[in-house]
Amino acid sequence: MFITLNASDIQRLSPECRAELMSVMMSPTHVQTDAMDLYTEESFQEFEGDENASPSAADVLDEKVVVDVTVDEARDLIANISVKSLDTLKRFASGKPVALSSLIGKDGIYDDYSNLKRSFVGAVNRRLRTVSGNRNAVFFSSDRDKTRIRTTAQTALALRCVFNIPEPLPEFWFVSRDGEFLSANEPQCKALQDRLTSSWATFSGRPNDGSKETWHERVLSHLVHSGLVLFEGNHYLEIGNTKNYEFKKIEHPIDFIHMVHSPEYDNVAFTYIGLDEDAKVLCTLVAV
Repeated sequence: MFITLNASDIQRLSPECRAELMSVMMSPTHVQTDAMDLYTEESFQEFEGDENASPSAADVLDEKVVVDVTVDEARDLIANISVKSLDTLKRFASGKPVALSSLIGKDGIYDDYSNLKRSFVGAVNRRLRTVSGNRNAVFFSSDRDKTRIRTTAQTALALRCVFNIPEPLPEFWFVSRDGEFLSANEPQCKALQDRLTSSWATFSGRPNDGSKETWHERVLSHLVHSGLVLFEGNHYLEIGNTKNYEFKKIEHPIDFIHMVHSPEYDNVAFTYIGLDEDAKVLCTLVAV
């Protein structure tokens, strides 16, 4: 079944619904590769053995899976790969896609596509299968047009941990006070964007192992302690052409953050951040 949404339909959705819809469409875990394409020259998921030989039926039928790499697996993986591969892996620690054009050619690390596939992608995949014990595991996925490759968010986090790379500023989506979805590049978002960036410079990173505080709680608590204001957002049914959005300032933000992330809390609360109580532009945390 297919559902078609036009611009008008999307505009009528609440900010929360639009955010969730975009999250589903843009999630790297939804980037699929055709099963028969796993072994073509264009694919980054290769089979072991003679690269000039055709894969066996068993090879073709085995489903290759882009996996989430743990910190321990990442530590074991980097312990036995080349310095060149280590330097390349660091480019994927941000969690953002890496363009093939930045890795290949005179300005890149590898001479050509075949060299990149053999010396880096293939080597990392083989090492991953050794440390994970999963013969179908692969480290990278590609965009649909196969011009960029990336890891999962969890794998990128593991790479940041083992390479001691600071956490990047999370992704935020912006809305106006009346619920209109805004691009982060729009002028009215700049002041809030700049404040998020400066606040993030003092962020201490991921919680230690064993901490009961979630990543989402930790980020929101840090921003509140930095002087930003927390709001709870609600969307009501539209009456005629009237949009009914309400963003209410939270008087006790830290208590509220911990409450909505507790297992006992069964209501849906959408949290937003603003510069002050009268802020006209708010943002909500996307990447957690």
